[in-house]
Amino acid sequence: MNNMNEVNMAKVPVFSGKKSDFPMWWSKFKAVAAQRKFAKLITETGEGLPTSSNDKIDESTVKGKVTMKKIERNDLAVAAFTMAFQTQKLMNMFNKAKTPEWENGKAYEVTKLLKRCRQDDAINKAEMTKELINVS
Repeated sequence: MNNMNEVNMAKVPVFSGKKSDFPMWWSKFKAVAAQRKFAKLITETGEGLPTSSNDKIDESTVKGKVTMKKIERNDLAVAAFTMAFQTQKLMNMFNKAKTPEWENGKAYEVTKLLKRCRQDDAINKAEMTKELINVS
């Protein structure tokens, strides 16, 4: 198997839900998102999805084709988040991103909810200082 296929087949990294694991997991998840071309959808603003996943889209137009690609990438991103979340707490958070208009959820809404999992800088500095002190 060539290297390109191995890169494309990269597994979605699993998130434990621990704040200390978030920075490493998020970096790896964003790398997978870039490889699979849904990185724009996991930003906090998303990629301009339609109002509803059930909207009628004219796929014969350029705009319609672009919109369908965005919806497909959103579905891929949502599936990746589903596979990445390891705990019921994370899945409950994920389920909050679902709406009647978007039954599977919007990926960027999940990203917004992930703010809860990020450590703030003050905690990071304290933990790094503690680790530095313990180095002999």
